[in-house]
Amino acid sequence: LKRAAERIRSGEAITAVAYDLGFKSPSHFCRRFKAFFGCVATEYKERSGS
Repeated sequence: LKRAAERIRSGEAITAVAYDLGFKSPSHFCRRFKAFFGCVATEYKERSGS
């Protein structure tokens, strides 16, 4: 998930990152991301300015 966060900060699409890192569905990725970081991936992307 840390690698996903780096890629999302760099501007990559969240769905592409989720599939590239082996998640079967973007919704599962988003649930895991929120549990780990405390916010959903789209909110994380907005906060990082990407």
